[in-house]
Order: sequence, then C-alpha cells, then structure tokens
Amino acid sequence: TANNANASTSVITKETVLRLFCERAKRAWQSISQTRLTQKIDCHEFANTNSRNDEQSARNE
Repeated sequence: TANNANASTSVITKETVLRLFCERAKRAWQSISQTRLTQKIDCHEFANTNSRNDEQSARNE
C-alpha cells in the first residue's frame, strides 16, 4: 500500500511537471506566433500601400 501511494504521488508529480512544461511551451509559442502575426500584418499593409501607389502612378502616366 505504501508503494502504491508513492507510485501515485510520483505520477501526479510527473503530470504536474508535464502540465507546467506544456503551459510554458504554449505561452512561449503564443508569444512567438503573436510576433509573427504582427509582422505578417505589417507586410500585408506594406504590400497594399505599395500596390495602391503603383495603381496611382499607372493612372497618372
């Protein structure tokens, strides 16, 4: 019975460690993807502005 108690405690500890690790990894990944997302949006904005300028200059010619 003592062994069983120890075994279940170690399992809980492992699960807790895994859960904490996963949460930390998820948070890190979210901040990375958040950064990538803003960069992507900036690129799109830049591309849109450029294409608008190109259209404008094409009309002017």
